Amino acid sequence: MTQPRFDWTADAQMPVARSRAVLASHTSATGAQVANAMASALGLHYLELLERLGEVTDHQAARILGVGLSSINSTRWRLARWIIASGHVERVPWPSGRHSERCFWRRRTPAELVAYDDDQATRQACLPEETPCAASGSSASSS
Repeated sequence: MTQPRFDWTADAQMPVARSRAVLASHTSATGAQVANAMASALGLHYLELLERLGEVTDHQAARILGVGLSSINSTRWRLARWIIASGHVERVPWPSGRHSERCFWRRRTPAELVAYDDDQATRQACLPEETPCAASGSSASSS
């Protein structure tokens, strides 16, 4: 399939209506607020699901909660402090004879939360305040 070429010169000459730009900016901002509220609600539902079932794969969580797989992935990423891989996998065969392995996720125990927080604090403490390259303004040192 061949896509039509885009005429950049014609696009650059199109006038931008000020009212349209303001409306687009407002729409973007309100959309972000709604998305943030929905993400927070999804996070709570996901944590409740893990509490109820113990452990689930991303595919199971997406199916049960009625959202896309990418929404579950981003939710799990945001909730990394409270979620950990359980160590179990589900093997899903393909018609070709190959298979996928889907990781099960579960909530961290209180002891795991403390260890996670301690590890994060240690990582922060070990970060240099300023790298030598950034301080000198160059990446190479001269002797």
